[in-house]
Amino acid sequence: MMVYALVFLHMIPPETFIIAGSGMAGALVRSLRYQEKLVEAIRTVVIGTLTAVFIWPITSPLIETSLSIPLVMTQFQHWMLSGFITGAAGGILLGFVLDLMTRKDQDK
Repeated sequence: MMVYALVFLHMIPPETFIIAGSGMAGALVRSLRYQEKLVEAIRTVVIGTLTAVFIWPITSPLIETSLSIPLVMTQFQHWMLSGFITGAAGGILLGFVLDLMTRKDQDK
């Protein structure tokens, strides 16, 4: 069983772990900033981590365009920054997507 897990982990691209860790850190900072209770903090960290892993390709180009300056950084640093920002804003992004889906269902 452990061998299958190691094979599976080997198939995941390394940037996924970098982005997940950065998203987790961003969500943790957000949760500490708003002094959330333990259950809310755990929920925030899980949502932030998952949104960072799956939504960072969308938020990645938005970083440079919103700052209006080209960022000089390595690809590794860009993954970390994208993951951190996406993780910190994960709850907001998830709420926005769910609101859009709900609105489309109501329009039918």
